[in-house]
Amino acid sequence: MAPYLSLILADGIAKVFADDRRASTISS
Repeated sequence: MAPYLSLILADGIAKVFADDRRASTISS
């Protein structure tokens, strides 16, 4: 697997986690 591809994948996962955390903070 290309390092660049895994970097994009990690960035996408980080964004999802950040959005999920932000949403849960707002709802609570």
